[in-house]
Amino acid sequence: MVESVTSAVIEKALDTVLRKVSEGRKLSTKDLVVLMLGLFREIRNDIANTNKRIDTLYDLLGKIYEVLIKGATTQRQKDPGYSLKYIGGSKHPGSRFWWLR
Repeated sequence: MVESVTSAVIEKALDTVLRKVSEGRKLSTKDLVVLMLGLFREIRNDIANTNKRIDTLYDLLGKIYEVLIKGATTQRQKDPGYSLKYIGGSKHPGSRFWWLR
């Protein structure tokens, strides 16, 4: 509740300051503070959106990993000779240099 009221007050003040800028009027210290608050709000929104995108990618990679591991486990049960083959680069399974054979 408080955040929505604060957001509305900042939005109105920001509109007033931007009107002053478009008219070419001189800005006061209070106007500059309002601009900074508006900027911080936008940065916070951008960070929140970026975090959501990262979370979505992380979930997708987790699902891909589960499918690959499930497939490798199933194949290993069918074929005891089935394994990961190291072809160079990083020696960590899961890196792009490990391939299923």
